[in-house]
Amino acid sequence: MRVKGAGMLDVTIWRQKQSMTVHLVNLTNPMMMKGPVREIIPIGPLQVRIRVASGATVTRVHTLVNRGERRFRLSGGFIDVGVPSVGIHEVVAVDL
Repeated sequence: MRVKGAGMLDVTIWRQKQSMTVHLVNLTNPMMMKGPVREIIPIGPLQVRIRVASGATVTRVHTLVNRGERRFRLSGGFIDVGVPSVGIHEVVAVDL
């Protein structure tokens, strides 16, 4: 998996039998290494690229925090999807 865009993110991907879930946690903050977050600095847009298992069919991609269907492109075993913005946390859900 790869994420392109400005900002600092913690990225985690979970794979289940019928889905993949990508968690994007926005860590962008001038006090990031010094304790509590003092300001939320939204980031985006982001380009997310996810490897899809051989033989898997992607039926739907959507975001759970901003609640929207996302257009995606499947090419060479990867899906590319845009995420317009991330405040604190966004989840990209990929249905297989």
